[in-house]
This record gives sequence, structure tokens and C-alpha cells, in this order.
Amino acid sequence: MRSPGLVLRLTAAVAVTVAATTALSFLAVEQVTGRGLRAAIDADLVTQLREWRRFSDARPMTSPTDVESVARSWLEQQRDHPSSQVQVIAVAGGRQVSNHPGVLAEEVAREAAEKALPPEQRDHPLPGLLDVGPDGSVTFATASTQDAGPVRVITEPIVRNGQVLGVVRVADSLGPVTRAREQLRRTFWSVGTLAVVVAAGLAAATAALAARPLRRLSSVAAAVDAGHLEPRVGLAHGPADLVALGRNVDGMLDRLQRAFHRQREFAGEISHDLRTPLAVARAQAERLRNADDDRVRHEGVRVLLGRIDAVDRLVGDLLTLALAEEGAPVRTHRLEVADLLTDLRAELPLLGDREYEVTGCAGSIAADPDRLARVLRNLADNAVRHTEPGQQVTVTAAAHGDRLRLSVRDTGPGIRRGDLDRIFERFRSGSSSSRPGSAGLGLPIARALVEAHGGRIWAESSPGAGAAFHVELPDYRS
Repeated sequence: MRSPGLVLRLTAAVAVTVAATTALSFLAVEQVTGRGLRAAIDADLVTQLREWRRFSDARPMTSPTDVESVARSWLEQQRDHPSSQVQVIAVAGGRQVSNHPGVLAEEVAREAAEKALPPEQRDHPLPGLLDVGPDGSVTFATASTQDAGPVRVITEPIVRNGQVLGVVRVADSLGPVTRAREQLRRTFWSVGTLAVVVAAGLAAATAALAARPLRRLSSVAAAVDAGHLEPRVGLAHGPADLVALGRNVDGMLDRLQRAFHRQREFAGEISHDLRTPLAVARAQAERLRNADDDRVRHEGVRVLLGRIDAVDRLVGDLLTLALAEEGAPVRTHRLEVADLLTDLRAELPLLGDREYEVTGCAGSIAADPDRLARVLRNLADNAVRHTEPGQQVTVTAAAHGDRLRLSVRDTGPGIRRGDLDRIFERFRSGSSSSRPGSAGLGLPIARALVEAHGGRIWAESSPGAGAAFHVELPDYRS
């Protein structure tokens, strides 16, 4: 089963988040609104009860008859109060007076009928208005009525000289609270639905824009997987992270394409370098097979061995480079810099007829003697190949703190500026602006061996002013 796409997932996530946030907001607003409206009703009921106290305290009440008289006088003065309020004064002995006699009569009849039924058959789980009674103090309760539905009731006993003469009840409908909550629900459904739709639409549009670079990356990756290295992502606009990712992918593809190109070039050159000595060796072998002259056989054997040596050196260079790039460990020990330079001074004349100068410093370096000598020999051989007989090749060793810098300079034609950063790359043939080498493995091998020692190598040059190759190694001691 195919999983949903990124755009659909983001859209669904945003829609669910907006819906959940809206629902939680509604619940919070509904609770706060309901409590606020109920608190306002309770406060109004307390005000009404206080008015009754002030009115009744100013009049003598020593019997239930006095309570009924004061209650009727009180109710006569309540005509300007909200019609939703129901005020009932129950006089001891059973008589009750109210500002809504009809409501009072209906409640008396309904509550009498419900009391005759078993509890499980009653219509309202809440007590009736007249069932709410005081426990000796002011009491708040929620009751049910026939006409107004749920109401909020405050009750207080009427006590004089320790005698309970009656009960005053003031009730107000909870209809405004119910209507406010219903209005909030309708508003929630309309506004919430609209918010979810709008948020989902915006999320889908935003996700589509954000996914466009990803689709471009996917298409480029598919092209590369099919063997085509030419397509590029080319992101110039969009989220900064995706633009950076696109540039990194393009850079990687550039390097990969150059690597494949250099590998093809290298394969061609290696094929040529192998084919030439092998062809010469074959020709010499054919010649030796038919030769009767000892001089001819001797010369043929010499040429044949020389070509075999050339192939052996090429294969050895490839093996050395492969081992170095795979991180083969170097066997280091303390090596005197003077001994290294002395050995090099003896080998340099064998590389070619040049003017050599070797200068150095005292001290020792932690290095693999054979591999470090190979580095210097490769750099010196590179200098010889790019100079003419009689030109200068200089090798110096100098201390730089706890590091040793070895430099090989020549007076050849120099290196093109654009090639300075590439001359150490593997499979690159030649490093100078004028004279190509063979397979071009000397400098890559030198770099791999230097890096295996934890050092670094770089070149400096200006066209026509010679070149300088520097090797810097750690752990130098003076």
C-alpha cells in the first residue's frame, strides 16, 4: 500500500493541530463563560436576598401571619425586578406566597405528582424548586421547574427569637447560560470548520511550495541513479536549508562528474603507459626468438627488462596509492632530519642533471623513513621533470614551532593558477603548465603519504616563476 505523500501528511497534521487547538480553546471559553454567567446570576440572587433582609428586618415579625403579611408587601415592591426571577416565601404552617403565583401552583402540582412516583420514573434528576430547603444558613442549589427549566436558587430560613417562621427562596433561570453555551457551540462549529479549511488550504499550498525543491532533488537523484551526471538541482530560491542542500548536492555531483572524467582520462593514460612497454616487450621477445647474434640478444634482453621494470614501477605506484588512500598505518619512529637530508642528497643526482641544493636544520621528526623519503623523492622527481638540465632544484627543511616544513623548489615554467588546487588529485596527468608526466601518480602518492603522517602538503607557483611544494609534518623536536 502506497503511503501518503509529504504534502498530504503536512496538510493533515496542520488540520488536526488547528482542530485540536480550536476545540481546546472552545472548551476553555465555554467553561469560563458558563462560570461567569452563573456567578453573575448568583451575585444577583445574593443582592435580592440582602434586599429582603433589609426590608424584613425593618418590620416586626413574631408569627407566621406577620411573615405572610411582610412577604406580600415585599412582593408588591418587586414589580420592577426581572420577570425571570421567581421569589417564593414559604410561611411556617404550609402557606406560600410568590411573585409568580401561576409558576408556584404548577410547581406545587408537579412536585406532588413526582413525589408519588418511584425515583427511577421521575422526569428530572434535579430537585424541584420547592424541594430546595435551607440547612440553617444561606444555601445555593440548582433546581428544575416546569416552565423555566433549570434554575439557580438561593434559600434562607426566616428566624425570629430562635423560631423558624418560614423560608425565603429566590430563583433565576439558567436559560441565559444555556443559550450562551449553545451560541458558543454554533460559533465554534462555524468558525472552527472555517479555520480548519483555511489552515488546511494554506498548509497544502505551503507544503507544495516546500516540496517542490524536494521533487527537484528526487528527479535529479533518479537521473543520477540512471547513470546521467549532467542534471543539477539549481535551487536559487526557497527555504535556506533546502537551498543549502541543493548547492551541496550540486557540488557533490560536480566533484563526482570530475572524478569520473579524471578516471576515464586516467584509464586511457594507464592503458597507454601499459600498452607501450608491453608492446615493446612483445616486439623484443619476437626479435629474441629469431635472433642468432649475441649482441642483438643482449640488447633485446636489456630493453625487455627495462620495459618490465617500467610496468613494475607503474603497478607499484598504483598499489602504494591504493594502500595510502585506504589508510594503511605508517610505522613511525624518531628520525633525524639531518640523516633524511643526507640520504636525499645522495639520491638526487640519479634523478637527472640539475643544480641541486639541500639545506636543513637539526632535530628529529616522528615519521616512517621509507615513506617520507618516497614523498621527497616524488617531489624532487616532479621538479626534475619540469626543469631543464642545468636549472636549479632546491630542497630545504625548516622548523616552525613543533612542526617541520620540507620544501622543494624548482625554476621551471610554473603551474597555471587554475591547476594549483588540482595537481594533487588522483588520476590527474601532469602538474605543470608545459610538460606532462606519465600517469601523474607522484603527487597524489606524496599527498596520501603526507596525510597518513597527519601532515599537510600544498603548492605555490606563478606561471614562468617556478613552483614550490611544501610539506608540513607534526611532532618535530629540535
